[in-house]
Amino acid sequence: MPSGVTSINLLIVAGGGGGGGDAAGGGGAGGVYANTNFSVTPLRSETVTIGAGGAGGQCSSGNGGSCSSPPLASAGYIAPASGNASLFSTTSVPGGGAGGVYNGGAGASGGSGGGGGAENGAGGIATATGTNFYGRAGGASTGGGGGGGGGAGQVGANGGPGKGGDGYQSSITGTNTYYAGGGGGGAQNGGTRGQGGQGGGGAGSAGCSYNYALGTDPNQAQPGGANTGGGGGGAPYGCNGSAGAGGSGVVIISYLTALPTIVSVGLSSALKTATYRGLNNIQVTLTSDARVRFTIKGKVIPGCASIQSVSSVATCVWKPSIHSTVEIGAQVINGASSSSLILGISNRVSNR
Repeated sequence: MPSGVTSINLLIVAGGGGGGGDAAGGGGAGGVYANTNFSVTPLRSETVTIGAGGAGGQCSSGNGGSCSSPPLASAGYIAPASGNASLFSTTSVPGGGAGGVYNGGAGASGGSGGGGGAENGAGGIATATGTNFYGRAGGASTGGGGGGGGGAGQVGANGGPGKGGDGYQSSITGTNTYYAGGGGGGAQNGGTRGQGGQGGGGAGSAGCSYNYALGTDPNQAQPGGANTGGGGGGAPYGCNGSAGAGGSGVVIISYLTALPTIVSVGLSSALKTATYRGLNNIQVTLTSDARVRFTIKGKVIPGCASIQSVSSVATCVWKPSIHSTVEIGAQVINGASSSSLILGISNRVSNR
């Protein structure tokens, strides 16, 4: 953390869960942690981990029922995966739960829960709970198609298929943006697809009427948005092809840096008179560390054009070469703070 920064605005979004692979629920969104006054220690390094999204499930047998008892290699079954946690310092946020699969598979629990698989699978439970944590449960399947994955700001819709829950809105970047939307449920026998929730939620598939081999057909299940923590869309019943993967998470911080300010200027001896041709320490005390320029009568003191402070104190070693009353100036470099001091100069006391 930068010098002088003791509090930040922090947003942590975990990876979204993958959609299920057969008449399946949408993936749950990654959990969210949002705190506008998160305490940090100046000049300390912090650990940051960005959670990856979970892989989308797959059932390529052409017979959805074969995928109801995984893992059967003959059914081409690949289990969907939940998203991975994101971390800042010691604050960890859980990834979104994977979508449930046919027949009646429940959505996995996670930051936000995955949607239940057809028919009548329960939605997953949200585990991103507590102060400043956001996550919602996945929607249940109500027959034909999967339930919607939970979003950070809204429960996934029940249905066949259901819409993914909308995510959490944040303006941490200066623009009001949704993060962590749930994935939409996959259709069972064609028809309407479950739409993804706002915040990167991937839409579920609208049945088998797509060319999966192209890999880009907009009718197939869609992945969660990158760096949004969105859940992946659920796959349809018994089709060759995969569900959408969950989107990766993100960690965003913002802060206001208080500009260093001069508190005081004086001789280290605390006297008001400097010694002629002697070594005199001029000290500037600041609110936080910075570089300081020292001047005498408006001209830079030799060797003191840019003195880095230590523990908020900058020291200029000055050897006066004139007898007079002088004005010592101090200016924070690249800052607005300045101050001055009037000093007399006395004769040096020495034995010859």
